[in-house]
Amino acid sequence: MRAFLSTAALLLAASPAFSQCLTSADLAQGITVGFQSGDHTVTRSLPDGSLQVEEYYVNGNNPVRFTAWKGVYFTEEVEIDATGQPVPGTRLVIEMPVNPQKLPVPAPGGSWSGNTTNLFEDGYRRPEATTITFAAGAPLTLSGCTYETVQSTLRYDWGQEGGLTLHYLYLPQVGMAILQDNQFDGEAMSTTVAALMVPGVADVFVPPAPSK
Repeated sequence: MRAFLSTAALLLAASPAFSQCLTSADLAQGITVGFQSGDHTVTRSLPDGSLQVEEYYVNGNNPVRFTAWKGVYFTEEVEIDATGQPVPGTRLVIEMPVNPQKLPVPAPGGSWSGNTTNLFEDGYRRPEATTITFAAGAPLTLSGCTYETVQSTLRYDWGQEGGLTLHYLYLPQVGMAILQDNQFDGEAMSTTVAALMVPGVADVFVPPAPSK
């Protein structure tokens, strides 16, 4: 399944209730990432410490709700209807060989790889080889706050069905990740240009993923 936001510039919006420097505490009420196209996501923390990321699309497609540990270790996705309820038949569970909470915290030089399984709601099971690597990203400065970033590369291989490569920027001080680009094997890359924003402060653009 794996839906993605349309290619557009994106903003991380902090409401007046947020402190000047965003932290993981802000995830309790949710952090909204909006695209100039009208698409947006809402990321919030769950009681077990994982993140819930809901993607909303201006083209009228059903929103998609993702669950991910640290915003990079995805464990579930499902379409939701206008009331926020799961759409039957759309759930995908990513079974992992270890408890996601025991996986490495994103940090430069770190990595994880393992054999995962995509379990679709109709019972179909697709073997998947997952590799996630982390490298130092460029610092991001906003309104006097400097955020460290970790360049995160996610690779999913499905054998004869191809694969998918994604790049995220993980913000350790906030505890969430921002999608930079994604590419299915044999298809063109879809790139997003990201920016963080708080009221009254100019946009600060996140560097795109390195050329491959």
